[in-house]
Amino acid sequence: MTATQGSASCSGPAPAVGPPEEVLDVACRALLRTGAPLPLEALATAMGTGLADAEREVATQESRGRMTRDGDGRIVASAGISVVPSDYELRVGARVMWAWCANTAFGVMSALAMGGEVVSHCPAGGALLRTVFDGPLPREEGRAVHWPSDSFRQSCGSLAQEYCPTFALFENAQAAHAWAGAKGIPGEVLPVREATERARVRWRKSLDLDGEGADLPRLLTAPPRRPGAVDVNPAPASPVVSPVASPAASPTEE
Repeated sequence: MTATQGSASCSGPAPAVGPPEEVLDVACRALLRTGAPLPLEALATAMGTGLADAEREVATQESRGRMTRDGDGRIVASAGISVVPSDYELRVGARVMWAWCANTAFGVMSALAMGGEVVSHCPAGGALLRTVFDGPLPREEGRAVHWPSDSFRQSCGSLAQEYCPTFALFENAQAAHAWAGAKGIPGEVLPVREATERARVRWRKSLDLDGEGADLPRLLTAPPRRPGAVDVNPAPASPVVSPVASPAASPTEE
């Protein structure tokens, strides 16, 4: 682990990145279950709340860049998990999903512990990067993740537009240091496996794989649902136990 120096900050009026919230976690699990856009009505049902309350919650998260909707008002991304193309392509089970940043991509893949692949491009030069997962762990290939500092995170007003592009995978540590230094973004440069272990803490909690999200590994082996067949509150499933214990580290907040 090495630090990057910088003084850049985001321009947002209030922090967009904070502790995981119920609306984000419920939407994340629903998007993973179906691989399809999430109607607001389905989210409200899953949360046990009224449609107007769900709309207010989603609008608040949209204003902070933590959720996005399509032209029909359906949720297509939540806390970095997306069913429409973005910077990190996740190939897991029978699905292709996307993530806004390396934290989400590696944290989700590791939490699910199903193996698979993350496909992305190096921000420094555009090189195609393929990161293969064996169960919960990525193969070590000399690549590095730039992990932005807490001070930078707290200055961001939009998760999607300001923070996520700085939480990135690079071909190597030298490229990450050079990129972050040129942009003045403070943070750490971590080996991929160390970054993955940190990110897994947050995502095992948000995906609730021992509770509400216990069905996710099974459902991800099936193709995406057809439009209109959204089941965001399935019957309880047997708990899934991760083969790798979460490290003693604080979860990254999104």
